[in-house]
Amino acid sequence: MLSADLQSRGVLDVWYVGLDVARESPIAPACLQSLETILSPDEQARAARFHFERDRRRFVVCRARLREILASYLDAPATAIRFVYGEHGKPALTGPWECNEISFNLSHSEDLAVIAVARGVEVGIDVECVRPIPEARRIAERCFSIGERAALEKLPAAERPAAFYGVWTRKEACLKAIGTGLSYPLDQIDVGLANGYRASALSPFPGRRQALEWSVWSVSPAPGYVAAVASTDELPAPDRWQWLAS
Repeated sequence: MLSADLQSRGVLDVWYVGLDVARESPIAPACLQSLETILSPDEQARAARFHFERDRRRFVVCRARLREILASYLDAPATAIRFVYGEHGKPALTGPWECNEISFNLSHSEDLAVIAVARGVEVGIDVECVRPIPEARRIAERCFSIGERAALEKLPAAERPAAFYGVWTRKEACLKAIGTGLSYPLDQIDVGLANGYRASALSPFPGRRQALEWSVWSVSPAPGYVAAVASTDELPAPDRWQWLAS
């Protein structure tokens, strides 16, 4: 049984979840079957629609662990957690916890998921597995701000792939924090390359009169991965980074 608590507003926890439940492992079938019973009927139906077994396993582990983690904060059964989804797919708690101050966000890439849980602030999180991207320069020209492109070009060539993913995850985390997905131009968000950078929107954001800014933090949750977490509120570095194996 997990044990977690957020006593104060503006406190943030980030969880790393391994998704590698290998089919070859002798304990995997029983483990996976147990995790699948935690899911809601619609989540089980979504799992069944995956074409590849590997993707189905990852989905089951990710959703079940999300439920277990949230249940530990809410002091509720994992099976009882209910979700509602925003216009661009951002999940939130509903039912008995609709007015609860607990907010969360999740992201996954390959065999790793990251889950941010906070009290009293909206959060967004993103993770990417670092791999070569031949078109990285072209993507940066289209999606990065002028300042970000200049900072990226100053780095040694060997450092650019991780830095590229650092900028990308920071941008995604910012947009996920406000639940807009990629509907706002990525080149109009300046997230910088320095950790703890106060990111900002460079042009008016639809439906908001004031300039939009985020607190954003980057981490390397595992070898070969880059992640970022963001909030529109003033937010210190995450208080706890916790690893939960699959």
